[in-house]
Amino acid sequence: GAFLLDLMLRICLARWLKSLSTGVTAVIVCRCLPRVKPGTYARCSISAVVAEFKIDVFEGVQKAMASSPFLSYWLYAMGVEVYPLVGNLEFGRMNDILPDAFAIAAGNSSGANSIGHSLDITQEAVVIRQTTLTEGCFVGNNAFVPPGVYQKDLMLGVATNPAQGSYGLYDDTSKRPLTVFGNPPVQIPRVVETAHKAQPTFLHFVFRIVFVELARGAARIPYYMV
Repeated sequence: GAFLLDLMLRICLARWLKSLSTGVTAVIVCRCLPRVKPGTYARCSISAVVAEFKIDVFEGVQKAMASSPFLSYWLYAMGVEVYPLVGNLEFGRMNDILPDAFAIAAGNSSGANSIGHSLDITQEAVVIRQTTLTEGCFVGNNAFVPPGVYQKDLMLGVATNPAQGSYGLYDDTSKRPLTVFGNPPVQIPRVVETAHKAQPTFLHFVFRIVFVELARGAARIPYYMV
């Protein structure tokens, strides 16, 4: 028992150090490089090159810290606008997102391998657009998230491409919950409103550390015993 516990703690420590080094490197890179604001830039300009590099760095951090209770703090440190800044942010891996042109509010959840679209690249120019997920947005696995300010309490289903039919996704004046699913997308009636999402408590934060960080270490024990 003592041997397995020691092994699990060593594995967890190695994972934490790896995640820490990844996060620190990403923060230093994103903070030292110039901030790239939404706009149109020449294809070979410094701003375009920096934007593409930051996107790659951002994806690496998401991969290294998937499901981590500390992910939201790392995103904030990299330049993402996170409001309010809380742990337990259920943000999965979203590809093709520039941290300088991305904002995410409380009560959000996104699945794995959803696809943002911060950059439009042509032979002559790079167009960068802002993406903002307001409170209560849910993005399913492999969903496409085009740039824009999304309305509150929005659900994008798995593999949904709302660009083919926006259904008022960017309508800030609308107060109704909205669910869009499918490809091509269709609107699905919401049976229960989910705008009153509960904020995670400190106890939830502790549980997440135990079951995400420690459990991952325990799961790899058989691998090291072979």
